[in-house]
This record gives sequence, structure tokens and C-alpha cells, in this order.
Amino acid sequence: MSAAVPEARPCGPADAAQRDWEALSTAAPQLAATIRRYLIQLGTFLAPRSVDAADYTLRQFAGWLTANTE
Repeated sequence: MSAAVPEARPCGPADAAQRDWEALSTAAPQLAATIRRYLIQLGTFLAPRSVDAADYTLRQFAGWLTANTE
């Protein structure tokens, strides 16, 4: 008899960001695509931690927009 092994799911900031982007892509696909293109462009001249900060801030803003506007 073997015990079922639960699926290993990463649980960290990157995983949370991915879930947020998936939800935003469903709720507002054009907004999410525009922000992601912008973040890619930022990555060409900003340090990685600066891009991470912008990613977090823009995800929060986009989440607010989708929850509070049409």
C-alpha cells in the first residue's frame, strides 16, 4: 500500500505573482498584456529588483482597477 504524495507546488512570491497575472489576464486581458510588455521594456534598463518592485505595484494597481471599475 502506498500513500498518495501531494503535488509539490512552489509557494513564494514568484508563484503568487504568477497567480495574480493569470487572474488579471482573465479579468482584463488587454490591460495585463500592456503592463507585461511595459515590464519587459523596464527590464532592459532597470535592475531586476526595480522591475520586481514595479511588477508588484502594477499588479496591485491592476487588481484595484479590475475590482473597482468597469
